[in-house]
Amino acid sequence: MKKSILEFVPTIIAVLLAAGVMTIFRACAKTEEGTWMNCHNAQLYVFVVSLVIAAISIAAAFIKSSKLKMCLGIVTIILAVITALIPGVLVHLCMMTTMRCHSLMRPSVNILCVLFIIFELINGFFIFRKGKTA
Repeated sequence: MKKSILEFVPTIIAVLLAAGVMTIFRACAKTEEGTWMNCHNAQLYVFVVSLVIAAISIAAAFIKSSKLKMCLGIVTIILAVITALIPGVLVHLCMMTTMRCHSLMRPSVNILCVLFIIFELINGFFIFRKGKTA
């Protein structure tokens, strides 16, 4: 069975989200007292959920059943929505909106989650269309 690169784009986006949230657009650093702020917890939650999304996406790319692929796609879309809600909604960020968690982490997470959802919907469309013609 020939695999399309389009099937792996959601996985790549999820891995970029996991790597980015720990490096490029990470949350605020430790305080002067040596403690972590609450936004660090949001960073860790996003990291873990994005790794789960990546694992499910990899599994879905190698599964032959179109119904199971569609179900896994729906699960990853739900997880992506939850991931987008983690910073700022499910886990409160710093009080100052000029902090790194508000100005860099939250928008980056939301953009990557939206991209993930778009590509997952495109994959779902092609899986549905392929299932109707088969």
